Amino acid sequence: MSYTHTLTMTLAADVRVATEHRLKSLEADLTKAEQAHIEHTIAARYHKVKLLERQKLLRKTTQVKRQLKGTRKSYPHTNSCSPWLLTSRTQTQREWTHPNIY
Repeated sequence: MSYTHTLTMTLAADVRVATEHRLKSLEADLTKAEQAHIEHTIAARYHKVKLLERQKLLRKTTQVKRQLKGTRKSYPHTNSCSPWLLTSRTQTQREWTHPNIY
């Protein structure tokens, strides 16, 4: 025996209709709350991944800078930037301005 069937048997028509409307409203609110919770969970995961990717790029950039600094001490006439460093900076800038959602 379902909840709505019990309502039909025991309540007057106007009370039953009001209760059914309230039940539908509460079910819709529950669905919205569940959807909001799912969206929040996905957003938090996305932000965490974005942070870790940015940290990884910044770590690699600093590492290459240190290597270049050591190279420039040994060979002062080389003034060019590493291609990887330029790529890393571009990726970092792209990650900050246009994050990859998927």
